[in-house]
Amino acid sequence: MEIWAKTFPVISKRFLHFRNSKQWLNKPLCVSRLFHSQLAAVYPKDMSNPKWPSPKERLLRLREQMKKDSIDAFLQGSEDAHQSEYVADRDKRVAFISTFTGSAGTVVVTQKEALLWTDGRYFIQAKQQLSDEWTLMKAGLPETPSTTSWIAQNVKGTLGIDPYLTSVSGYDSLAQSCNEKQTKIKLLDNNPIDTVWNDNQPEYPQEKVRIHSLEYAGETAKSKIEKIVTEIKKNKASALIVTSLDSIAWLLNLRGNDIRYNPVFFSYVLITEDGECKLFIDSKKVKAETGDKEKKSEDGNEEVKQESVELYLKEQCHVSIHGYDELISHIKQILSNKPLQKIMCSSHCCNVAIWNTLPLENRCDKDSPIEFLKAIKNKHELNGMRDCHLRDGVAKTKFLAWIDTVKSSNSLHKHTECTFAEKLLSFRKDQKTFLDLSFETISSVGANGAIIHYAPTPDTCAKISEGMYLVDSGGQYVNGTTDVTRTTHLGKPTPHEKECFTRVLKGVIALSRVVFPYDTKGPFLDTLARMHLWQSGLDYRHGTGHGVGAGLNVHEGPIGFSASIARKKLFEYGLREGICITNEPGYYEEGKFGIRIENVMVVVPIATKYQFQDIQFYGFETITLVPIDRQLIDISLMNQDEILWLDQYHSLVFEKLAPFMDEDYQLRFLKQATAPLLNK
Repeated sequence: MEIWAKTFPVISKRFLHFRNSKQWLNKPLCVSRLFHSQLAAVYPKDMSNPKWPSPKERLLRLREQMKKDSIDAFLQGSEDAHQSEYVADRDKRVAFISTFTGSAGTVVVTQKEALLWTDGRYFIQAKQQLSDEWTLMKAGLPETPSTTSWIAQNVKGTLGIDPYLTSVSGYDSLAQSCNEKQTKIKLLDNNPIDTVWNDNQPEYPQEKVRIHSLEYAGETAKSKIEKIVTEIKKNKASALIVTSLDSIAWLLNLRGNDIRYNPVFFSYVLITEDGECKLFIDSKKVKAETGDKEKKSEDGNEEVKQESVELYLKEQCHVSIHGYDELISHIKQILSNKPLQKIMCSSHCCNVAIWNTLPLENRCDKDSPIEFLKAIKNKHELNGMRDCHLRDGVAKTKFLAWIDTVKSSNSLHKHTECTFAEKLLSFRKDQKTFLDLSFETISSVGANGAIIHYAPTPDTCAKISEGMYLVDSGGQYVNGTTDVTRTTHLGKPTPHEKECFTRVLKGVIALSRVVFPYDTKGPFLDTLARMHLWQSGLDYRHGTGHGVGAGLNVHEGPIGFSASIARKKLFEYGLREGICITNEPGYYEEGKFGIRIENVMVVVPIATKYQFQDIQFYGFETITLVPIDRQLIDISLMNQDEILWLDQYHSLVFEKLAPFMDEDYQLRFLKQATAPLLNK
């Protein structure tokens, strides 16, 4: 469906609104993590605020606004204008209107119905958080219609969408379904949820951008830009629009604080075939001020001179700096000079408003070459990832040793899920290169472990008891990013719990040991992690693994382990040397317990006995270094190869971590936790 003509007035009005508003500098055209832990308190964990109307009143006001906008239904996803998975508080529109706080959700509101679609990670959480006014739509189940199908069948008038918050690919799918049923789509000048939120909507952060040291990046921004220019020319295009925030941070060797736990900053980049690179950003974020002359070095050890990011960009990277609102004018300038040239932009990442500044004949719908280049870590990045995983392993193992002392002293009842999470954070803070968490810690005991993305709050967290305890957490370090999950039992596990845990562990081991040819697609290996669960009729409703950034987002595309058709783009990119990816099968019983074991692995070349048609084969190096709970293992279900793998892994964990265990109880725990399995 051609929407260029319909959308341009919307774009013009939105720009005019920004310029005439005192807030326009605070709102980028397209917006997608904060790593200073002392600032964490400014971000609410839930969507409750005494200044906000009640959830029921929010829905009533939204419907009133929909009438004013002459729409019969409104569609809102959880992503921001950069299609980011995690968003700033200002962009948590789904959470505001529905009170569901998961990272993935889509709402459709009509005058009579309010529906929320989310995936299997969040079924239990959504059921607990949604009020009676809402209907939970369990995405991915055979009986659940897709959002587009439901709209086409049930919306008989006009559907409103925010063109700044809707991806082009998502719009195309929606438009196709709506056209078949004569449902009209209206691109709105203003988001009606923002209107309901009004003055109580949080502002965007205005944190400074910092330079990511070449010591950790391993390649200059100038060199990276040159590679991208080559890709632009290969595609016979005149320019590339970069919209993904982590891609911009990686490209320019910069990090920011604009989205909690994700070291990114609100911006765009435009690169031309001539090598010109333009950054569209609030200039205050890159200018050095009087008080910024001196600061702590990245490792926190010494005072160093604050380098101006502005000078770095101009002098070392040859990047020009422009305001948020100037992107479209620069695109139009390119088209006026070269009216027949193509401009590269990904319809999966670009929003409708930006896309429709490009006439049809100028569009080159290609994935950004940055995405795959970023996924393949260089030697410096891999050194940083291995180092930060060692430090993170020290912190998490000390935490597990501390839990063991709490359990031994019969003091579990004195603690909560939150105090456990705080204790783990304190051990991480002892690591000198630690900056902040890489996501909100999942600290869950008993039934809460079955809520896959559960996050405790002081008001609602459970007291620790003698049951299964699952902790999924990670850290942002100056030289890398971590993500690790361990499940332990704080009492005596049942045979069923041990069987479930062992089958999950067998999946971890199977995926860790696999050898595969060059460019194998991640989803083809997904079965290895699930097959031992399947043998007993068990499974889990989440992906088996995701890419991990190097000092960037903990969830990084375009690589992953998932056989879901909804993640079909994972089939387009193969596993290459240097890619970091998680291995995290699990099993969950609602109302009882959750189990997950997660390691980060690096793709490495493997020396094989033969080499079919000169094809290089690869495997995985596990860089997570944390003991796996031996008391939860049913040895009768393990074969000799699996036992050998676990013993070798634990031997490596002991060798690497033992020198950093400061207390006798920590070393004693580590020695016991990593002993050979048959000696338990």
